[in-house]
This record gives sequence, structure tokens and C-alpha cells, in this order.
Amino acid sequence: MNSLSGVYARFQADLNAAAARVIASGWTILGPEVDAFEEAWAAHVGSGHCVGVASGSDALQLALRALEVGSGDEVLTVANAGGYSTQAILAVGARPVFVDIHPTRYCSTRPPSAARLPHVPGPSSSPTCMAAWHPCRPFLPPAGRRASR
Repeated sequence: MNSLSGVYARFQADLNAAAARVIASGWTILGPEVDAFEEAWAAHVGSGHCVGVASGSDALQLALRALEVGSGDEVLTVANAGGYSTQAILAVGARPVFVDIHPTRYCSTRPPSAARLPHVPGPSSSPTCMAAWHPCRPFLPPAGRRASR
């Protein structure tokens, strides 16, 4: 079972102060706290920009749109965590293609039937996924496909 009580205890004063600032500001969506977070996170990871989103599903959909993935494209995803990625893939008009996972790392593996997948004009994409909190590297798409534009 996941329990946040240990983490909360460690950061209770900071979390309570942040929650109080949000409530006092009246900005429960976006606002100065989100702006400050985006700036701090971008600086922390050495990026010029950061976009805070409401959920992982929103993040996946935003990433697919940024790569101009859409109608006629196929996106490889894993079936063991495919609900969220499938929703994002369908939302941009692409078609999900489910691939197997590694038996002990639970991350995507190159599908053994990759050579038999139909060729789709335009970009095909393989987004990075998170499985059991371990980042997974996307694998190269089958021959004749591009990973992104």
C-alpha cells in the first residue's frame, strides 16, 4: 500500500505553507504557485521551459501533440500500463500498437513481430513510459519508420 504519511511528516511545514498560499491566493488552477514551480523545475533540470499539467495523461497527450503525432500514425505502448497512454494516443487521432514488456524490468521490449507491423506514412512514435516508477527508454521504430518529425 502507498502511504504518504512518512513523506508528509518530513515536509509538513513546507507543504502546509504552500497549501495555505494557494488557498489564500484563490488560484487553485494555474496561478503564481504553478508559475514558480515551472520556473524552479526548468532551472533544476537545465531546461529553458517547463509546463505543469494536471495529470500524466495530459503530459502524454501534450508530448504527442508536440511531436505532431496524429491521424494515420501508430504509437507503440505497453499493455500493462496502456490505459493512460491509449487514451492520449486516441485523443490525438493516432492508433495504439501494444508491445510486450520485459519479464523482470516491466518496460517495453522490441516486439518480435516488428517486421510484420504495417508501414504507416508519416511519423510513428514510441513515447517513454513509466512502469513501476522506472523510466523506460523508447526503442527504435521498425525499419522504414521515423521516431518523430
